[in-house]
Amino acid sequence: MSLADFHSTVSSNVNKGTLHDAVIPAFVKQAGRWMERNYSFKYMERFVTFAIDPTSTYPRSIALPERFKSFNFIRIINADGSYSILNQVDPEDVISNDQATPTGYWLDGLDYIWMDNTPSEIVNLEMSYIQYADWPVSPYIETPWLLENGEEILLAQTMMLMAPLLREPDLLTLYKAIRDEGLRTLTLADEELRSSNRNEVMNG
Repeated sequence: MSLADFHSTVSSNVNKGTLHDAVIPAFVKQAGRWMERNYSFKYMERFVTFAIDPTSTYPRSIALPERFKSFNFIRIINADGSYSILNQVDPEDVISNDQATPTGYWLDGLDYIWMDNTPSEIVNLEMSYIQYADWPVSPYIETPWLLENGEEILLAQTMMLMAPLLREPDLLTLYKAIRDEGLRTLTLADEELRSSNRNEVMNG
């Protein structure tokens, strides 16, 4: 099912003809973002490598990825192949800008990552982070992951968001149970995906 087909499904559930069709895509997008704000599903995870070059104009700052939500980790790749985890710090606690390998970072809003030190040589890093989906736009021919794997949840949350516009408060109660049960099973599936084929160490 494409997103355009799903918009038609929502219109059928609204049952007002084409009266609200123009605003349905916006409500569907809001419903998808609501789910991503409340849950960080596996499909939202990204893993990238990058480098800090001391010869660049701003060697302490790195642009944050688009649609950034949160970090899993940032780590430096040391010369011997080992890793050093960078922890988020309060910039007020950074009392000097040393010519050294960074040991921490802070966020400048949602635009830049700032390092606590300026490296004297190129530093290679790896980063795992959570990213909001790039929601499709007209003609809505794509099928977002949330639609493919949680159609009933996306429909229920959309209808709940539209309830005030439709002046039908009973929709909140009607669709909440569907949404909550769908989210329960979707998060269980997400947990299964995360734990599958992992070599867990048994402690006895």
